[in-house]
Amino acid sequence: MEVVNEKEKSLSFADILGILRGGIIWIIVITLICTLIGGVYAFLFKKTTYTAKLNAMIYVETYKNPTTDEEESVLEHTRFQYAALLADKCSAIIMSNSVLNACGTELKGGLTVVPEEEQPFFTVTYTYSQKGGDVLLTKQQVAETLNKFVEDAIDHINANPEVYPWHAEKIFIFSPAQAKDVSASTGKAGVIAIAFVIGLALSVVFVLVKNAFDDTIKSKEQIEAITGNQIIATVDISNSETPQKSSTTNVKEGK
Repeated sequence: MEVVNEKEKSLSFADILGILRGGIIWIIVITLICTLIGGVYAFLFKKTTYTAKLNAMIYVETYKNPTTDEEESVLEHTRFQYAALLADKCSAIIMSNSVLNACGTELKGGLTVVPEEEQPFFTVTYTYSQKGGDVLLTKQQVAETLNKFVEDAIDHINANPEVYPWHAEKIFIFSPAQAKDVSASTGKAGVIAIAFVIGLALSVVFVLVKNAFDDTIKSKEQIEAITGNQIIATVDISNSETPQKSSTTNVKEGK
């Protein structure tokens, strides 16, 4: 008689759903615990991230003729193209160590400079994270910090024409950062959502692993699969008035 281990058989999607349905209590409990932990972290430890933006441009009014070394007026589209080229290079200059060291000591967050494609404009974005505090006051401080940094950076570039000869006297702020435009994101909802997903995934894995190591027999189908015999009758004694009597099971031996 060949004995077949049901655990070794591949589980169908319906089997997996049945296992998860049987462990629904574990799934609910583990998911709730992880979500609760995420909620506690979000409300007690998650910092608020403030984001301020400033728009600047490169403006070229005259162009020095390399042949005569004299400043000459050029066509508008030529000035535009030249300014767009300088704006693209300006990102690396503002983020250079010399500029950051000269005027970036007050920056406590992240700074990015992104030029618009083939345009003489670029955007400076400053992000700062802080736990608690007055939101409106912090917004004002973040906007002022960004404006001051860019102003100092422009002064530093203009004061060093030998270092930045192509940008001196060409960078202008045309849209400074304002407190009302500074965004404040706590990210609490995202943390709780991530904790929920992690809890759900862990609970599903736990139930499946728990079932994989469970070698108890729960159904007559398992007995038939293990023994290779067919059960032809069973006796239910769950409500019997004489519990001292054992149940009997008739098994028809398979060929």
